[in-house]
Amino acid sequence: MSFNIDAAFIPKFKEEFIIRAQQTKRMLDGLSEEGGTFIGNEVHFPRFGQAETTKSSRLQELAMNGVPIDWVKIAAEPEFVTFGIWDPDKTKMTIPMAGAFAQAAVKAVNRAKDRQHIECLADVANNGVRNTKGDIETITTLGSYTTEIDLEQVANAIVELGTNEMFEGEKVSIITPFKINVQQQLDPILHKMDVKTNRVWDRIDWRTYERLPGNGPAGQGWASAGATGVDVFIHAKSAVMHATNDDDVEINERMGSRLGDLIGRWFQTASGVTQPKGVIRIKGKLDFALHRVATPTKTVA
Repeated sequence: MSFNIDAAFIPKFKEEFIIRAQQTKRMLDGLSEEGGTFIGNEVHFPRFGQAETTKSSRLQELAMNGVPIDWVKIAAEPEFVTFGIWDPDKTKMTIPMAGAFAQAAVKAVNRAKDRQHIECLADVANNGVRNTKGDIETITTLGSYTTEIDLEQVANAIVELGTNEMFEGEKVSIITPFKINVQQQLDPILHKMDVKTNRVWDRIDWRTYERLPGNGPAGQGWASAGATGVDVFIHAKSAVMHATNDDDVEINERMGSRLGDLIGRWFQTASGVTQPKGVIRIKGKLDFALHRVATPTKTVA
């Protein structure tokens, strides 16, 4: 246990972290499949080709379904969230403080895992999906950074996924900045009754995330200096995989000769795209006019 910290503080921090991690869902939670094999610091995610059924009246005539299989290899670097407690502050490390530290740690871990999810989507959007044989497949990109993203583009992305047979009976998610989501909700076309009652995007799991990449420096987008456009991603759940090497591990040690101690957690996870046909990128303009003029549906004399 850390040197001279209240004996109840460290166990309480650990307990609060576990409880709050179970209660606090991250913004992009549940958008990927769990799986993958760790080999050292690398994760191998399996990729299966499309399988079809066969017809045969006799067992000996049955043709075997040879499903193509390969792997996508992703590097998984450990991530740490550590807090330093200076010796003179140890008298302040009460039970409520343990909860505050734990809450901060949980939020940091959730943000890191969300960032992993976005980074893997951004990587395949720019570089494609590379398997362990060196083959590269690209994803579909719609729109441009000079036009606003509208619901028609979202519907076209869903049609593209349907053409690829990527979302039969599974979740389809769209990750968009809050600002663009507001833009779409303010669109006057949504006031038309026939649109309200029959929208293909009603079944999409809408998620907002402000740290989306775009055309800014080093691929930065939202709230980035110099950026004029941002990427929005739509993907089927089975197209993205996530793997965790181990549960969050406790950090609790003295900082060498310094007058302080370390508490915190570390973990090792990775996310990767295995099915490029299941991911659609929509490029969109970063800014838009808040007051939009409604398109008249009937001319009044």
